[in-house]
Amino acid sequence: MHRATFGIAVGLLALLGAGVDVQAQPQPGGGRRTFETRCAVCHGNDGHGGDTGPSIVYRLPLLKDPDLVALLRDGRPAKGMPPQPMPVADRTALVRYLRGIERREPPLTRATVQTTDGRTLDGVVLNQGFSDLQLRTDDKKVHLLRRSANQFRGSSRRTASRTVRSSSGAGTSLS
Repeated sequence: MHRATFGIAVGLLALLGAGVDVQAQPQPGGGRRTFETRCAVCHGNDGHGGDTGPSIVYRLPLLKDPDLVALLRDGRPAKGMPPQPMPVADRTALVRYLRGIERREPPLTRATVQTTDGRTLDGVVLNQGFSDLQLRTDDKKVHLLRRSANQFRGSSRRTASRTVRSSSGAGTSLS
């Protein structure tokens, strides 16, 4: 609670320090410097989150530039993010910098598992270790499978062989 209050206070002090003249000259150092002075205190120096703000690197691709500009201008006061008025040149440089740190999540890997009783489980691989596989099928059920020799067995002790499909739809058996 104290850290969140501290973060908001620092953000407000930064706004007060910026003054009323938002048409002032842009900061030297471009978008990175603007990010470091206005955003990093909450979102971390790399945008992966800090003590008071969430990671933004995977959220940025979801926003178009006009939406990002509106977010910077208006903030999200209900969630603790103050508005960030700044000169247009600084805002443009900041948006360019943010586009440079954004990350898209890796594509999901789908797997098809054939059980020994003839059932087929097809879904998204949530996690995979050397001896286990977690699979979420399209009905939103999560299946925990354990490797047994060259096959996988579920919690019901049924065994399954595993085939992984690439994004092209081709199947590859890993059993």
